[in-house]
Amino acid sequence: MSKISIIVPIYNVEDYLAEAIESLIAQTIFQDLDILLIDDGSQDGSTDIAKDYAKKYSNISYYLKENGGLSSARNHGLQYVESKYTMFLDSDDMYTPQACEHLYDFAEENNLDIVVGDLVTFPTETPKYEWKKYYGNGNVVIDLTVGGEDLLRNPSACNKIFKTEILRDKTELFPVGRHFEDAFAIIPLMIDSKRIGLLDETIYLYRQRDNGTSIMDSVFTKEKNYYDYIELIKSLYTPFVEGQKVYQIKFAVEKFIYKTFHGYLNNIFLNDEIVFDDLAKANIFKQIQPIYQNISYKLLENLSNHRVIKTIYYALVTNDEALFVNPQLIVNQIIIRDGVLTSPKHFEIPEINSVHLYASIERLIARDDEIELIGEILSNNAIIDYRLQNPLVLQLKDIEDKTMEFPIQKFNKLDSPYLKQEEDSNCGIKVSIPKALINKSQNSFEIAVCIIEEATQERKHIATLAHGLFHRFKGKVDRQISLDVLPNRTVKLITNASLKEKLIHEKNKIMDHSKLRVGGKLRLMHHATNWALKKKNIVLVAERPDTFQDNSAAFFKYVNTQPNKKKNYYYLADGQSEAYQEAQKYGKVIPKDSIRHFLYLLSADTLVNSYDPDSYMRPSAYSKPEFYRLFGDLIHYNRVFLQHGVTYNNVVQAISNYRIGFEGIVITNKSEEALLKRNAYYNDNQLIPSGFSRYQRLKENIRSNEAIQFDQSQERTILLMPTWRKGLAPLSYDRKGEDFKLDPTKFLASDYYHFYNDLINNKEMIQALEEQNIKLKFFPHYEMRDLLEYFDQPQSDKIEIVPKEKNVQDLLIECDMLITDYSSVFFDVLFMKKPVLFTQFDIDDFYKKHYKKGYLDFEKNELGKSVSTIEETVQEIKNNIERGFTVSDTVLKNIAYYLEYAYQDDNSKTILDFIEKL
Repeated sequence: MSKISIIVPIYNVEDYLAEAIESLIAQTIFQDLDILLIDDGSQDGSTDIAKDYAKKYSNISYYLKENGGLSSARNHGLQYVESKYTMFLDSDDMYTPQACEHLYDFAEENNLDIVVGDLVTFPTETPKYEWKKYYGNGNVVIDLTVGGEDLLRNPSACNKIFKTEILRDKTELFPVGRHFEDAFAIIPLMIDSKRIGLLDETIYLYRQRDNGTSIMDSVFTKEKNYYDYIELIKSLYTPFVEGQKVYQIKFAVEKFIYKTFHGYLNNIFLNDEIVFDDLAKANIFKQIQPIYQNISYKLLENLSNHRVIKTIYYALVTNDEALFVNPQLIVNQIIIRDGVLTSPKHFEIPEINSVHLYASIERLIARDDEIELIGEILSNNAIIDYRLQNPLVLQLKDIEDKTMEFPIQKFNKLDSPYLKQEEDSNCGIKVSIPKALINKSQNSFEIAVCIIEEATQERKHIATLAHGLFHRFKGKVDRQISLDVLPNRTVKLITNASLKEKLIHEKNKIMDHSKLRVGGKLRLMHHATNWALKKKNIVLVAERPDTFQDNSAAFFKYVNTQPNKKKNYYYLADGQSEAYQEAQKYGKVIPKDSIRHFLYLLSADTLVNSYDPDSYMRPSAYSKPEFYRLFGDLIHYNRVFLQHGVTYNNVVQAISNYRIGFEGIVITNKSEEALLKRNAYYNDNQLIPSGFSRYQRLKENIRSNEAIQFDQSQERTILLMPTWRKGLAPLSYDRKGEDFKLDPTKFLASDYYHFYNDLINNKEMIQALEEQNIKLKFFPHYEMRDLLEYFDQPQSDKIEIVPKEKNVQDLLIECDMLITDYSSVFFDVLFMKKPVLFTQFDIDDFYKKHYKKGYLDFEKNELGKSVSTIEETVQEIKNNIERGFTVSDTVLKNIAYYLEYAYQDDNSKTILDFIEKL
């Protein structure tokens, strides 16, 4: 009989499986091992790899089962175990060569049911796990009734050896369908065994995959994981705390519960990406409150310095469900006591009463006679809005400690990224500083916001910090007044600095003692060339670095046909891209990330982009905040946002005048205009009512709205073009380095993938397409196209997954109908009087996590039918085919309204005239 049976569950690990099995073959007691390869229905080359090893070695067996997950595969393997001991190896990990021998010997010598070895991660550095403290002092047997409570924090099945007899009656040892299967299974085994051997050497190599697809990777993104973990702690609490007589065991399990569930509570209440509504929070409270009610608050409060987290622990201990569900103080008045900001509402715990505030300064607007600063009062532990009764003032303290005060206007700042729902409100702040009051002499003023308690008139400074992109306003005041943002993000206004002081300041920007600072060489080059370049009135036009197909491209083509321009227009593109070659046909092009790019950017008069110029036009070596921190005092350019789609969702935080501050922004209809004025604080002088430059080409392709007659001689086209989803793929400008890999696991588990994968493989739809000679072209959003390879290839030539290099406008012009979810390209198709179908299977989730709703209500079907299921989608496709891809009179009327500014003779001329006047 073999000494150890090793269960290896396998599922789609062809890249790593051989390495895992070779680590078993390399064991010093390989001949005494019985290796059980359990194939959980792999769809890649894993099956062939496993079978080959089973054929080659008599002590390696291969078993195939239907896919059921990791727990199911492990449980399946247990039925084949015949050895005295059992181990588990995940199929992307490895054992060290003496792991099995040393674990076995230690278990035999000490008659132990369980022995634990050390674990390290690769290729990333091993985290400092709590249980690591037990290693480094030699082999030892730990009695859990006496100590070693933090060993429970290491519940992995894989770095342990188990006496098989303790697993025999556990036919469903690992729970199927739940996350944290190891903790469910192994912690009870460890507690029941009591004596745990600790082998003081590394025996297990856990692979932390570069693309984030390891089994143990991030657990906080799926709602189900929260409920699975609650079931875990409930399953431990009942037998090992409520029914436990041994104090040390009770202490160990309670500590495991409150230490490990702390991260979940943090994410529920502090992570904006994790959304639990009040009903869900109340449900969680009811399940966990009986567990927490007997835990000392003194233990819990030390887990966090955050008032909200302290409050939820207080609510759990005191059985206050309402406080748990809404732990943030709703504060409309603040009291100052002993220099501490305090809420009038009192709890027994002083820390819960304290209010933490800071002021974020986001925007500077320099006018002829004043400077206006705009920002927001924020709190990490209370809800503060514009109805705060306390007066606020801005204090300027000069170099002699003399202060001036200016009243702050509070308002509901609708562009705040912290407003999640339409009914939410916040505390925006505005303050005007007359230039005449600060410009009398050479001086330096520190900026601080103060809150005043009305009853006592006591003032309290609150932290006043520049927003990450506020650096870009450092060069935007005037010759007498300059702005400085210090490394700690505090803000200074400097007036009438002497030439000597300016030179010293610039020297310190360039040099760190005798060494050049980061960006120092480029600053020197800018100073050497700016005198000449600024005379050129440079306008840089761009899109994404590798594209020349959107409004920027259309505008650049137009500009280069127009004589008598005051400014010089250059296109910016990746020098190795096709976009660069294409743009060269129409005008002057600058390679992105070249020295010329940097110098022309810093001396530019205007930046023009269909996308975010701060992201796509900065040198790639710098992040947005870093670029503006290093060079913000040198830039004076205006920015014109051409947009790449009509703004119909409430996304104003990304484009607002009070946060981003474009000098010009293109608009297409009156509802969009109203949204940008009301919620984004733009005025008539900043809005360009032109419609898009790319619409000029679409005008040549406007349909007459007559029904199409289908025949086999002419293939018709439906374009399927859904937008992107936050969290499924990082934005392209955030993808760092050549070795960057997308994580497909989250994508493959998403509703997005399943809906569109099922749709493009739907047999009923394919039959309808084949009958009428129609091709459906699948072309997702730019940010999702690197995931195209994961869609199943349809078994019909009437479904085409379009390569990501295709030109978007060509596809829109060629199509006879568009299917999208929320992508604003539907306006382009409607402009040409073609029908649109909206597949909005996740509309509630989309408007909860991705965007806020704007002025369009899809449920009214104003611009096309909105559907939510595959069946409805297929039926509506068939309905549109029957109608010959025509558009209803109601939709035509709405098209005329929502594209009002687009139907003018020359869209680009209006934009060019605006830029020339800047």
